[in-house]
Amino acid sequence: MNNNSNKVIFKELMELTMDKTIIIYQVVTLFLMILVGFTARKIGVINLELHKGLNELLLKITAPLLALSSFQFAFSKALLAEAGMILIFAVSAHLFAIFFSKVVYLWHTGEQKKVLRFITIFTNCGFMGYPVVSSIYGQKGVFYTSIYVAVFNLFVWTYGVFIFTEKADLKSLKKALLNPGIIATLVGLFFFLFSIKMPEPIYQAIHTLGSMTTPIAMLVIGSALATVKTADLFSGFALYYGSFIRLLVMPLITIVVLKMFNFQANLLGVAVLLTAMPAAATAVPIAEEYQGDSLFTSRMVFVTTLLSVLTIPLIILSV
Repeated sequence: MNNNSNKVIFKELMELTMDKTIIIYQVVTLFLMILVGFTARKIGVINLELHKGLNELLLKITAPLLALSSFQFAFSKALLAEAGMILIFAVSAHLFAIFFSKVVYLWHTGEQKKVLRFITIFTNCGFMGYPVVSSIYGQKGVFYTSIYVAVFNLFVWTYGVFIFTEKADLKSLKKALLNPGIIATLVGLFFFLFSIKMPEPIYQAIHTLGSMTTPIAMLVIGSALATVKTADLFSGFALYYGSFIRLLVMPLITIVVLKMFNFQANLLGVAVLLTAMPAAATAVPIAEEYQGDSLFTSRMVFVTTLLSVLTIPLIILSV
């Protein structure tokens, strides 16, 4: 091997190392923002009413607007093909997780098993997925994430509810289809397919409001974590077993499978990040609504979110 070849390899290794370092910095930055939300709730700057208001603002306005703005690309067959790949991945990932969660928790029973299955299938791809992916992959990453989140919403309000109720619920299906995030994604996809460009002032307003998703999401997560009781918070084998499956096993399976299919680098990175997210924040309100074990659910969301500050960089380094 000549000197020129060595220089090329060294340069590629340096660029790869720098990319990984930047990604880890971005993840750490987001968790520092979570710490601000945690502190604000502890000292009373964020109270219950404000927390609920921020949560509503995030779910019904800023996140849908972020999704809508992410589709402002000129139509291309290549980009459409990539969107199709993410769609196929999202559906396949949820179907696999449904099956896998039945196998890995065979010896668990009752309400705890329902929670473990739910957090294994559903990641925090919205609250944390958008800001993490956006900070690393930019607008195109948000475009991919919007498609994944649309699939997530369909599954979480149908099968996710079914896990706790063990019966079909047409009301949940209607709620899934009328979710603001899905509506925004469908409108954005229509704009993309027909290369419809928003007038610049409208786009800037939507884009600016959508960019608020990251800080609001981090404040909401931090605020929610501040309310979890510390007594017995970290006790129980199931807590750590579920966290291990959610944070390490699922994304590592994603890496292996997608590399076998030679997924393009950016698509692979986004897909792995979305499966490496902690337990879905929606797990707690759904458990409460349908008489599940909301305390254990809160503990799972808290612990997986806390541990993900370590596991997400590890998973990124594995890609």
